Amino acid sequence: MATLRASGLDEYSGAELVAATKCGETHAFEKLVFRCKRRVFAVAQRITNNREDAEDVVQESFHKAFLHLDDFQEKSRFSTWLTRIAMNEAFMLLRRRRGILEVLVNPGLLWRLCAAGPTEAQSC
Repeated sequence: MATLRASGLDEYSGAELVAATKCGETHAFEKLVFRCKRRVFAVAQRITNNREDAEDVVQESFHKAFLHLDDFQEKSRFSTWLTRIAMNEAFMLLRRRRGILEVLVNPGLLWRLCAAGPTEAQSC
């Protein structure tokens, strides 16, 4: 494939940009990022319900996609593959966060607090 010029990347399909990226054309991956970032962000924000977390998910998703681009089998569109990566990253973030909350809440302590009832100051 001929070297893609950065100024004319709009005319190339996603498959062509993926092929160019696999051949070392970093501008082609930049164009893929530009094309997909809104969609990936929207999916991440819907899952995480938090803008900052969604931004982290988007960054990690593009990083993973770039690192594993050789594993992309091109049976689907790049945007579909990338969206799935973003969904997995968002779910993993929520799982990690849930695990932290489960560790922070000691069930034995919580049970003792509930069994003791409210203090005088709390009973008003």
